[in-house]
Amino acid sequence: MYIHGWWMSNNKLSSLQLLYGAEEFEESPKDRGEVFAEACVIYRIVYERAASTGIGKCGFAWTVAGAALCELYAHRYGGITVRCPLPVLRKLYR
Repeated sequence: MYIHGWWMSNNKLSSLQLLYGAEEFEESPKDRGEVFAEACVIYRIVYERAASTGIGKCGFAWTVAGAALCELYAHRYGGITVRCPLPVLRKLYR
C-alpha cells in the first residue's frame, strides 16, 4: 500500500529509516518536530483506513511510529518515556 510517500510493506526497518532517518527513533538525526508531525500523519492515515477495513491494520502505526508517538505524548502531557521489553512488563503486572 502506498500512502503519502510511504510504502507500507512488511519491511519494518526500511519504514523506520524512512520516518526517522535511522534504525531507531533515539538515533534520528531529523528534527524532532518533523518526526512528530510525520508520526501523527502515519497514525491518522492508518486509523482512518482501519475504520473502514478493520482495526487489525493499526499495528503498522505503532510498529513504525510508536516510539515517536509516545515521546510526543510525554512532551505534551509531562513525563518521560522508558522503553521496556514486553515480557518484563507482563511480569510486573502479574
